[in-house]
This record gives sequence, C-alpha cells and structure tokens, in this order.
Amino acid sequence: MSHGRLILNLLKKRVSLLNELKRLLQEQQALLLKNQIDSLDELNERQFRCLEKIQDAESNWQSVVKRLSAGAPHASIAPNYPVLKLLNDEELMEFENWNTRLRALRDEIDQLKQNNQALLENSLGFVQTMLRSILSTGEKPAGYQPGRPLTQRNLWVDKTL
Repeated sequence: MSHGRLILNLLKKRVSLLNELKRLLQEQQALLLKNQIDSLDELNERQFRCLEKIQDAESNWQSVVKRLSAGAPHASIAPNYPVLKLLNDEELMEFENWNTRLRALRDEIDQLKQNNQALLENSLGFVQTMLRSILSTGEKPAGYQPGRPLTQRNLWVDKTL
C-alpha cells in the first residue's frame, strides 16, 4: 500500500470514529429530551469505548505525522505539510475532502456536547428543585409519614423510602 493510501485510510478512520461519536451524542440528547436517564449509563459506557478508539486513532495519526515531519522545513508552519507532500493530485483532493469533513464533525460534536451539557444542567436543576420541595420542613410536610393521619391533599412521596 502506498503512503498516500495509508494516510487516507487513517484519515477516513478518524472521520468514521467521529461520526460514531456524533451519533452517540445525538442518542444521548434524545434520551435527555425524553428524560430517560436510566439508559444513560449504558450509553456513557459506549461513548467511553468510542473515545478510547478516537484517542488511539489520533495517537496513530500524530505518530505518522511526527515520523514524516522529522527534518521537514515547514512542519511547524503547516502541520500536515509532511503528509501532503506524499500525496498525488487525486489523493490531495480526497485528503482535502476528508479533512473538511473531519473539521465539520468536530464543530458538530462540540455543539452537541454543549447542548447535552445544558440539558444535563437543566435536569439537575429540576431534580434539585423537586428535592427541596419534597424535603422542605414547613408546617405542612410534603410527604406521607407512617403513623400520621392522611389529612393533606398534596402527597409527594413516602419519606420512609
């Protein structure tokens, strides 16, 4: 396999892994919107495994670039320069297309992460508000307590749980 094909295959793998992460983040967002918090543990585990694969692919990419840039005069100015000089015209076009997809995916993933973080914070705020309401110590407790007559209309939870 030529150097150009190897480089393009590594780039395609990075794009593929970021597509998978994007899909997982979209799935997380759907679960958060539906308030299906129970399903998040399994999804978080899948995200973690995906992130490990991404880290391996990025490390592999960096080691290839570092190996190719040893002694390259423009490596510090253009980090992909050592890689680009090994590609023919057709491979350069393909590289640019995949690299553009990679940058777009990173932007989309950043946006999804921000949205999911906001959804998590809103959920946490809701839970905290509900807990304060339930556990408030006003004159009228908000929950059922064994041994006390049921005189209240708004019962939230059984406090014995």
